[in-house]
Amino acid sequence: VLQEAPKVPKREMPPPLSKALEKSLNSCDSHLAADMLSFMLLNHHNVPGIDLCNAVVDLFLKGPMSGKVHFPDCQRMTHAEDYFRLCLDHNPDIMDRFVNAAGET
Repeated sequence: VLQEAPKVPKREMPPPLSKALEKSLNSCDSHLAADMLSFMLLNHHNVPGIDLCNAVVDLFLKGPMSGKVHFPDCQRMTHAEDYFRLCLDHNPDIMDRFVNAAGET
């Protein structure tokens, strides 16, 4: 008889770490932030807070920002999309946060 794996509780990512990764995701080294976000989600079960959800949706829909201007950058937008999809695959309940974030942009 197969037993179900125990469910691991999800924890919201600490705000200082979330803010740092949000800024890093919008930088020229966005791949490092994307890797760290994925690591935090998969290994530590840290889900993004509402501010990070806003940043990911903003980056995914509008592109990164330089000054006060959004510009297209496929690499950063792809990192945001990959993290978004990973969050949904890992925790479908997180969709509400992303929907609320998309409504605010």
